[in-house]
Formats: sequence, structure tokens, C-alpha cells
Amino acid sequence: MARHKIETTGEASRLQLQADRPQWKADGMDLQHVRIAAVDKKGRQVPSASEKLHFSVEGPAEIVGVVNGDITSDELTVGDTRSLYRGTATVILRSKRDMPGKVTLTVTGEQLKRQTLQLVTQ
Repeated sequence: MARHKIETTGEASRLQLQADRPQWKADGMDLQHVRIAAVDKKGRQVPSASEKLHFSVEGPAEIVGVVNGDITSDELTVGDTRSLYRGTATVILRSKRDMPGKVTLTVTGEQLKRQTLQLVTQ
């Protein structure tokens, strides 16, 4: 027997950040994709969220791209801002060459509370 459940999400209450890989080389070429999702109080992604986000990085890495999957968007794919599209966006970071260490990504929204993610290059 199969079961299927459809739930309606509530209002977006926070941002959820998730890096795509646990290992990140400090070679100046390795990329780390961090997915940002607006979620409700129960942790469900809110597809109607379209808030503009601002990204900043501290440590041995730099932002090389910001995307959200909206092919009709006129926002740049470089820089440090991007709007959520269907509740998500992605920031792409590049490690700095021969500089292993801790990297802190901070994501700030207009209405949603600021979130940080700690990463390490090796």
C-alpha cells in the first residue's frame, strides 16, 4: 500500500543553509555550492518566498556566483545579492589557493533572520 501526503506550508520563518560537500580543497579552484531555502516553522520549504538575499564571506574563500534557477531573471549571476526563486537560491564559493582555514558564510534577508554557515577548507 502506498501513501501520499500533501501539506500546505506556512509563512517563511527562517533561512536554511546547506553546503553540497563536506570536503573542500584550499587549491584556489575548488568550488562549494551552498543552497539556501526559506522554510516555515515546521522546516518545510516555502515555494512562494521571493525575498532578496545578501551574501558575505569571511575567511579564505570568495563568492564567484549567485543563482536561483529563474532563467527569466534579470539579476546578475555575479555579485553578492540574489532573490529567492520558488523559495531557494544558491551561492557558489571558491577557495583561496594555499590558504586552508575556516570560512564563514553569512546570508541576510530583508524579513528573515540572518543565518551563518561555518565551512573549512583543507
